[in-house]
Amino acid sequence: MRNPECQLCNLHESSPVVCLWGEPSSSRIMIIGDAPSIQNARSESYMSGGPGRILREELASQGITDYYYTGVVKCTLPDKAKPGPSHLRACGGYLQEEIKRQNPTHVLVLGATAAKAVCKAASLSTVIGKVIVKDGITYVPCYSPAYILRDPGKEPEFKRTIKKFKDLI
Repeated sequence: MRNPECQLCNLHESSPVVCLWGEPSSSRIMIIGDAPSIQNARSESYMSGGPGRILREELASQGITDYYYTGVVKCTLPDKAKPGPSHLRACGGYLQEEIKRQNPTHVLVLGATAAKAVCKAASLSTVIGKVIVKDGITYVPCYSPAYILRDPGKEPEFKRTIKKFKDLI
């Protein structure tokens, strides 16, 4: 269950919202990203901001409009910081509870940190677009839409992976 009083790591000290979970959905499609941005935390929605818009548009172009989106880390990180092992450990139980509650059949995994935490991938580049089946759930790692903003050359692979994900559903 979401714990707005969580203090399992130091991120609670600076995050506008502590322990942000995904928005309720009955969908068995789940999307797991890295961590909420400041804008996500302030709006209490992972799908706000430019990366959220890119993802929503690409998913909608493939006919995917109902899904549950969450992050492997539940609080915002300091500017330019990446989630570390202590953050992943602190939030791991929350993510497992979300997965159990949603009971997804298919999960789109966005970004390197999420791929490492969820798919146990050494690097995103080794698993991008691959189908990983674990405990009856189909996982597909993909570039994060925030990464597409930084490196537009990755957009074709991002779109191919979303299409592959849709075809698997």
